[in-house]
Amino acid sequence: MSQVDPFSVDYRTSERKQAFTDDGLISFNVYNRGKQKQNSRDIVKQFKAEKDGDDEFSLSSELSSFANDVSILGMKQIVNPKFSLFRRATWLCFVLAGTGFLIYHLWNRLDYYFSNPASVNIRVNYDGSLLFPTVTICNNNVFLKSKLAANNETYIGDLFYPSFDSYPNWSAYNFTGFNWTDFYYRNGYSVMDVFGGFCFWKSSPCQANVLKPVITEHGVCYQFNSGDEGKRSDVEGSLYGLMISFMTKQEEYLVGSYIAGYTILLHNSKDHPNVVTQGFQVAPGGSANVAIKQKYVKNLPQPHGQCADKQLAYFPHYSKINCQAECLHNKTIEKCGCRLVYYPEVPGLRECSPIDVNTCWGPLLTNVSQIMKNCACTEACETFYFEYSVTTGLVSDVSAQAAAVFLNTTQTYVEKNYLAVYLYYKEMSYEEVIQQEAYSTLTLLADIGGALGLILGSTLMTVAEILDFFLGLSIWKFFGVKL
Repeated sequence: MSQVDPFSVDYRTSERKQAFTDDGLISFNVYNRGKQKQNSRDIVKQFKAEKDGDDEFSLSSELSSFANDVSILGMKQIVNPKFSLFRRATWLCFVLAGTGFLIYHLWNRLDYYFSNPASVNIRVNYDGSLLFPTVTICNNNVFLKSKLAANNETYIGDLFYPSFDSYPNWSAYNFTGFNWTDFYYRNGYSVMDVFGGFCFWKSSPCQANVLKPVITEHGVCYQFNSGDEGKRSDVEGSLYGLMISFMTKQEEYLVGSYIAGYTILLHNSKDHPNVVTQGFQVAPGGSANVAIKQKYVKNLPQPHGQCADKQLAYFPHYSKINCQAECLHNKTIEKCGCRLVYYPEVPGLRECSPIDVNTCWGPLLTNVSQIMKNCACTEACETFYFEYSVTTGLVSDVSAQAAAVFLNTTQTYVEKNYLAVYLYYKEMSYEEVIQQEAYSTLTLLADIGGALGLILGSTLMTVAEILDFFLGLSIWKFFGVKL
């Protein structure tokens, strides 16, 4: 039998065959597999260690690179390895202090912005032509004593001014179907009753029917420049406005008329003539000069203001006055089941009688402040109104004598009843009051940008840089993708 060289291939092959033929075959395979598993675990551990080292190194590098590149002053000094620890800590304190002050400033500006502040801009504008106000003129006495007597309706007129010591028995009266609008016109003042002898508009005689009748709380009144007439004034001064005279006729006053003279209201032609609360009184026996000033107001709606232009049921034009008038109108209909003659007509609804006025409407007015609160009538977003100043003077004896001859009466009667009124613009200008947003979004952004630049040498784009860095870092860490 020939021997095989132990270093030859044949020897190794024969040994391998012997191993496979021996009983230790299973032990050899188990040993071989164990070695392979051990080697695999070592490789995985080594890979993980290398990967963690790379991640730590990469994250540190990314943060350092970001600190050097971001447009925030002081960040480079914080991560500069050439600086001492004390120097880097000092720069860190500077940056933190600046960031704290910036946060406080941002909170202050945002708090102010969300408070919705408003400012008011007042300006005087000069114009060669100004709209003349609607002038509502009312005698302080509602009904004429002689007309009530002639119409056998004195007892009805007295019901509007009941005496406190002899209150009437309302159940004794029945006014079903009574037309109270006709009653007012039938027993109120006509144009000839109030006209005192002259009327001039811009130094020219007034045209016929220049005064239009209207019923208000003061009874039958007369309006100049009503509706859509749109008369305008071109020159300032008393000679270039409205000059008109009136007769008071105090002998016609009823017991309940306490103040002699006229109540005059200057207002927008589209507004309800609220003579009682907004008119001014002029006494007879002289003249009154009324210098007018127009004011235009523009308000802001919420959240910066409180104005609103609501849709009204009885008035085509919204204003606070019209809103309040409609609210009281609705409240009267609700509580009294009728409408007052000076409020808009409602089809099928009766007019209020003196019984309704005294037993329902009068008590209702005792709570008028609460009613107005419930009405929630706000100022209109755009409106104009008229301010005025009044100066008065007594009629001279010469003028009183001349007027007495012209009116075929006595001088004493003229001194007690005659009244001349001059309404005009003092100057051809109007005041403009505009409410505007005090702190806009653009101003807020400018303040934020200014603070960033002043404190940290940054801009609003620095915020984009920070967001971009952290977004990219998050995607890399969680998804293993670098943007």
